[in-house]
Amino acid sequence: MISQETKEAMAKRAELRCECHRADCRHHRPNTRCPRGLRGLDWYIIQREVGAGEKLWNLVAACRECYVAAQQKNLG
Repeated sequence: MISQETKEAMAKRAELRCECHRADCRHHRPNTRCPRGLRGLDWYIIQREVGAGEKLWNLVAACRECYVAAQQKNLG
């Protein structure tokens, strides 16, 4: 579980914009930052490395579509 303090730091760092640069997301160009905003509670956190913990370098703020794409990639 990510602490509220870390979530706030992530939102500030991301300037309330999705930080995804993944090449496999279909709604933005490969290797470019997603243009979607982070609205209210409707955004998610992607861990770059599982087990690396709650460190900002390891976390990416993501919109719903980028989060779903990341989960499908990890499960597939």
